[in-house]
Amino acid sequence: MNWLLLIVSIVFGFAILVAAFYFVVYFQSEEDKNVAYLPKIVVVIGITLACINVMTLTSDVMNRDTGGGIDFSIILQIFLLATAVFVIAIVPFTTFYYENVEDEDVHTIRSALMWTGATIFISGLFIGLMYAFLGYAVLPVTQLSCELQDDTNEATTVALEGATKNISWTVRISPSVYIIAFISFLGYIAFSIFGGIGLIALPFDLIRAFRSRPKPLELDEYAFFKRKLNARANELIETGREIEKKGKEGRKNRKKYNKFRAQVYLLEEDYEKLVVAYKERGGNPFKYWGKLIGGIVGSIITLFWLLHIILYMFIDPPASLFLNKYLILLDNAFSLFGTLTYALFSFYLLICTIKGCIKFGLRVLWIPIHPIKYQDTMMSSLLFNTALILVCSVAVTQFCSTAFKDYIRLTAIEMLYGTQISNLKFFSYVYDILLYVFFVFAGLTFIYLLIKPKDRNKKWDIDF
Repeated sequence: MNWLLLIVSIVFGFAILVAAFYFVVYFQSEEDKNVAYLPKIVVVIGITLACINVMTLTSDVMNRDTGGGIDFSIILQIFLLATAVFVIAIVPFTTFYYENVEDEDVHTIRSALMWTGATIFISGLFIGLMYAFLGYAVLPVTQLSCELQDDTNEATTVALEGATKNISWTVRISPSVYIIAFISFLGYIAFSIFGGIGLIALPFDLIRAFRSRPKPLELDEYAFFKRKLNARANELIETGREIEKKGKEGRKNRKKYNKFRAQVYLLEEDYEKLVVAYKERGGNPFKYWGKLIGGIVGSIITLFWLLHIILYMFIDPPASLFLNKYLILLDNAFSLFGTLTYALFSFYLLICTIKGCIKFGLRVLWIPIHPIKYQDTMMSSLLFNTALILVCSVAVTQFCSTAFKDYIRLTAIEMLYGTQISNLKFFSYVYDILLYVFFVFAGLTFIYLLIKPKDRNKKWDIDF
């Protein structure tokens, strides 16, 4: 037993739990401050679980480097199956319960259980059918063969005269691994779209936030801009009344409702910026300089990821080990350096996914936005983002296991993702496609943001 690794993992897990608790306290709405305890507990545990999922990769590498005293294959399956339970059952139940909490308690619980049961049944049926027909991994195997040799022949002669043949070996995987693969597949779809968008949008918006930071306004300027915001607010009030009459059923009405939510969010942002410009005389300059630094660092990480995908993941055999070599060198110097670097690159992808989801909702309007704002985030939005982070944490771990294949050699995580899940029937082809989807969305986002950098339409665009 590797006691040092075990103690470090427990301490690190406790630190993540504390950080997740602070995350909820920092972002929760004032309306939910002393209520909605069940959703808060679910969010704290969900965020903790997602972070642990991502960090199991470096823990597995450390376990390998110190002799492999811990069976990480079991630990991986425990955490990943717990993630599946959260995504399929616990988060949906909590969301249904929270959305109807104003009703009588018995009715609320019954309704939440009914909808959660339906979610579990549909998910279970879908996974069961896919497992029955596609629950096989097709493993590439090199078959060695040679004629019977005399005992006096040298080993080199036997090797030279032998024959090699590449064949496929089809094996049935366990149901637990297939459930993990299914969750990873769902997360990979979201990650390939939102992660690709966020990879560009996150540093872009941080730098733009610095460039468009609020400047000190005089009273007459404040009054002028406030009138413009009032006009926007009145128009949105009328739109809200119209939506209330027609309801949100139907694709057209849902799109209109999503657009309404996006415009309300942008209006609130502009009003907060106006208050900072006038009452706080532009606000704290360190905040905006921090965003600039964050944008520059984010741009560098984004560039490194794009280069790594091109040099290591697109080209076969890889043109360069790139980040793999960097992580191996850091690990050889001091293992904590490699761990922290991996954490930086992997958690950056998770943050980009959340950013990409919000950006997608603001621009495309197919999905409702769930922004995370300081002291102004409803629990429904926190639950949505927790579910997204959970499902994408599995996908990010799989993505990193492919991106850092040389770094994680001979680990349990390589056996799970690299050998079993990545070679599953149907999934193996889709994963290859989704990697290109991720890259294409990053490229399209870069072009789109150069052409149209602002989320607001020209009618309500205010620069102050």
